[in-house]
Amino acid sequence: MRACDYYDIFNLPKILWGNLCIKSPFTFDDGSNYINAPACFIPTNDLCLLGIINSSLIWFLLKNIACGRSGDFIEAKPIYINQLPIHQIQAKETHIRDKIINSVKVVLEIKKKLYILHASTKQEMLEREIQITYEKIDDLVYELYGISESERKLIKY
Repeated sequence: MRACDYYDIFNLPKILWGNLCIKSPFTFDDGSNYINAPACFIPTNDLCLLGIINSSLIWFLLKNIACGRSGDFIEAKPIYINQLPIHQIQAKETHIRDKIINSVKVVLEIKKKLYILHASTKQEMLEREIQITYEKIDDLVYELYGISESERKLIKY
């Protein structure tokens, strides 16, 4: 790696994502990995933020503001990420934050298992469990943002 002023940040927990994506690209790194492709990251261990930015709502918004590329890819560059309306959790919403964090932890643990399993019959079951957990996170994020049932239908399809 070339010299830079922020080497130490690579060793910290962070949310990271690739520049081009066809689905919500955000993941968590505890500080033990390096990125070997064009990517961005936010130095934070905020799993609630990870849940929010991986929600269907934020993906819907990102797809509508980011520059599109062939193959249904979008550019998830900081210029677009910075435009996303990230809800600031209020004291009365801490129970929602806690549920989002717990759900994100479940997804991260399942993804670790999937990484170890590679191809297996159990893989389908774990992927379905991830999908169900993401749906729970979506419901919590919709609640945070005050998204109506009719708006939810527009976002999902």
